[in-house]
Amino acid sequence: MIKGKFSIKGIIDSKEELYKERVSSLRLTSSSYFKISGCLDSYLFTFATCHSQMSIRALNETSELNLYYFKTLPPGTPFELEAISSYNELYFFYFSNELLKETHSRYKIQGPLLISHFNKQAYVRKNNWLNEILHRYFFEIYAVKEKENSATDFLEKEIIKEVFYLGLNNTAKYCDRLNLDSQFLSGKSDLVKRLLLFVEANLDTHLSLNQIANKTTCSVSTIKRRFQDEMGLSIHEYIQTRRLEEAYKLLCSQKMNVTEVCSQVGFQSASSFSALFKKKYSMPPKKLIKSKA
Repeated sequence: MIKGKFSIKGIIDSKEELYKERVSSLRLTSSSYFKISGCLDSYLFTFATCHSQMSIRALNETSELNLYYFKTLPPGTPFELEAISSYNELYFFYFSNELLKETHSRYKIQGPLLISHFNKQAYVRKNNWLNEILHRYFFEIYAVKEKENSATDFLEKEIIKEVFYLGLNNTAKYCDRLNLDSQFLSGKSDLVKRLLLFVEANLDTHLSLNQIANKTTCSVSTIKRRFQDEMGLSIHEYIQTRRLEEAYKLLCSQKMNVTEVCSQVGFQSASSFSALFKKKYSMPPKKLIKSKA
């Protein structure tokens, strides 16, 4: 039977665990700050739901867990997970090599390729189907209390299969963004790391200093001072720079017009966006689109 060993610091509102022979799970909810560290003998797939935002660090790489992205880790990988938002709902799905073999047999996936994939860490965006089967699976085991039936048996293999294929086709690695690179984060204080991760997860929304202070449980003055000292620019300047960098990538992809990009990266005024973009890149957004046509 697979069991996870975790060290939890902080206040946990609820904790539900399910142990089975080849797959086990853990569900945590908390409306306070908490931190988890662990190292499992099994494969780990972890994700967050709702408006949860957490950072997870493993193998010198820090990533953001939220509604959109999940993380997989191979056996024997130490990790640390830290809450960022004021409310968090976190799931761990840890499984044995036996479940990989059963998934290989059911879906005719190359065994060595499947095992090789899960023996490396991955950080990947979820799709609608994965969200659906995760919801069905955890509803069965935690709400209906059916941990062993044909539905859970099917869903366990389906989850592994979908996570595998999403990892293979991962074309938008969130961790490739500058401020999620381990070298960039190296030497930063825990507070500034949390600020960087929170900003990155919310570039497409309106971010006020009061909101950031509330989510990171620090005063506005502390945030302004510590960020300026460690980053060499104000947090407002950093957010603006990151938004313009993401806008440049989106415009170059030619998949969105200027108005759509402006909204996507969190600018509330199209004219302000165009003026700031021209100042940084020496051309207006529309001219960049034309140059890439």
